[in-house]
Amino acid sequence: MNKKEELGYRIAVSNEADGSRLILSGDLSLNSIKRIKEDLTTHLNKSNKMKIVVKDASNIDLGIIQLLQSFSWTTLKNNNQVDVDYELTPDQQKLLVNSGIKLKF
Repeated sequence: MNKKEELGYRIAVSNEADGSRLILSGDLSLNSIKRIKEDLTTHLNKSNKMKIVVKDASNIDLGIIQLLQSFSWTTLKNNNQVDVDYELTPDQQKLLVNSGIKLKF
């Protein structure tokens, strides 16, 4: 078991011709937010164009959504591109919509 699995989240990385693709899954809660931010920053240093796909999240907190949005905006200011897509369960989508968050699902 690797360290990220022990933390409860996983990042699967594939390098493609147009940048990196990261699949973020598992327990995306505040308990892991610092480490997730560090991992995202590490991957961004390797590629200036990145697509993050959030899927198969067993748990997702508002803080993770805010982190990903902030990460996307900050990298854009630095001439990098980060796109984030969410593949969430209907219950997770409803929770986020009810909290006033508008995302593309």
